[in-house]
Amino acid sequence: NFGFVLAGIGMFFGLLVFLWGQRYLDGRAEPSNPAVLKEKSPIGINKEWTIYLFGFGLVIASWLLVQYQELVGTLLGLSSFVSIAVIMIYAFMNCNTVERGRITVACGLIMIQSVFWALFEQQAASLTLLADQQFDLNVLGMNVLASQVQLMNPLFIVLLAPVMAWLWVALAKKHIEPSTPAKFGIAMLLIGIGYIVFAWGMSLDDSTNKSFMWLAFIYLSLTVAELCLSPVGLSMVTKLAVTKIVGMMMGTWFLFTAMGNYVAGWISSLAGSTEHGAASGELDIIATMDVYTTIGYLSVGVGVFLFILTPIMRKYMHGVH
Repeated sequence: NFGFVLAGIGMFFGLLVFLWGQRYLDGRAEPSNPAVLKEKSPIGINKEWTIYLFGFGLVIASWLLVQYQELVGTLLGLSSFVSIAVIMIYAFMNCNTVERGRITVACGLIMIQSVFWALFEQQAASLTLLADQQFDLNVLGMNVLASQVQLMNPLFIVLLAPVMAWLWVALAKKHIEPSTPAKFGIAMLLIGIGYIVFAWGMSLDDSTNKSFMWLAFIYLSLTVAELCLSPVGLSMVTKLAVTKIVGMMMGTWFLFTAMGNYVAGWISSLAGSTEHGAASGELDIIATMDVYTTIGYLSVGVGVFLFILTPIMRKYMHGVH
């Protein structure tokens, strides 16, 4: 509860900073047609306050939904693909050939990224249970809690994000920077190979004091893959979407991210935890290695598939890089 409260407080202060700095954004954060917000909505108040009221209602609805996990999973699946269908219908009815091609590519990458997050979010599920049950958590003379192992992901991000940013710029100057679909493919290959090697590393030691090195390796693999996909993907959505539906497409990106998180819980349950989304439970180490090897090969397959499609996707991106 305290964690969620702190997150809410952080978001609130983020909003205050945005409102304070809005004047420095050269009008880009202003409504394109302010007069529309002052018009009356069907419920008798102006449209601006209707939006606020509707948003507050969604908070309450979200609180109610999280009480029913299976229902949320079903709604995630349905709403995700309905959103893609709505976007594609809009593209075919209201967009020209160039815009339609770009939106189609964006929708394809949006759907594929859910596979990535299903694998990536094992760190908050089965990987944490593994750290607790199968690994020596004495690191450089310090005893680390299993939950604290997740510190490695943000730590690697802080260390490697500047390196990756420099790398893309350096490659771009030499005209050899991978395209966005290729970067997605690289991410899927990295995370897949990471799981395959990690499962192999675990098989070398039958004890419950396996080397922490293997945990560091899988978290490094996850992080480098994330840096190839996550910031690139968010940028891709804003560049390929037409202005009128960019918010809808960004929401759909996060909807498929959420679906990936839900699937992550299901994958964790295959590794032997007590139920979907279980916070605890004894993992079956043999089943876990089999699951990791399987999802590793699946991810590599998706990566190779993306590389094959990359030339076609680049063509329909019509010059957007």
